Amino acid sequence: MISEFAIGFATLLNVAPTTAAFGGFAMATGLWLSSSFHTSPYFLASDSAYAILWLSYLLLMNGNRRMPKVNFERRGVIRTGAIGALAVVASLVGRTFNQASAATSSSKTTSKSAKGQIIKLASLPVGGTFNFTHSTQGVPAILFRTKVGVFAYSAICTHQGCTVGYDKGSKKLVCPCHGATYDPANGAKVLNGPTSTPLAKVKVKVSGAWVVEA
Repeated sequence: MISEFAIGFATLLNVAPTTAAFGGFAMATGLWLSSSFHTSPYFLASDSAYAILWLSYLLLMNGNRRMPKVNFERRGVIRTGAIGALAVVASLVGRTFNQASAATSSSKTTSKSAKGQIIKLASLPVGGTFNFTHSTQGVPAILFRTKVGVFAYSAICTHQGCTVGYDKGSKKLVCPCHGATYDPANGAKVLNGPTSTPLAKVKVKVSGAWVVEA
């Protein structure tokens, strides 16, 4: 995060632009390769587009094309500050959107329940899902009910720890950060994205009128 801001501000203020461009290209390429290393045949994450843009900017620098000088007059400072503020706001909006996307799929959410109780079985229809927090592990999880019973998975993506959400349209668990997709009907097997590890199972069972942690 700090390196991203440093490279961004160096580029914005035209401070060592060639070094900043190379740093941006190296960082984006590294993030792209690390997120796609275990994916076959390939995974074109957003970082790949950033890598291409940084490379283009780097080639522009090496082409000895003149860049506009930084204006340190009042208007120039205000304009530069406004651009920086817009960049920060855009990043915050993007992060908020990603977090909201992960939460849109589940019908209900609850906090920790006493004695491992999650939800009353009658309150969870067949085909329904329920987000809950494990009472002892403290991790978010997603509960499913099918015709054959109930089961649950950790909602922590095995790539970089983002919170996955259930997409009712595709009936898949989707990570909003880097696009990892899991199949809840097949042991949370990875279908797409930058990971090869399925989601961890969370043991649950039916006890009387309740679905509880096993």
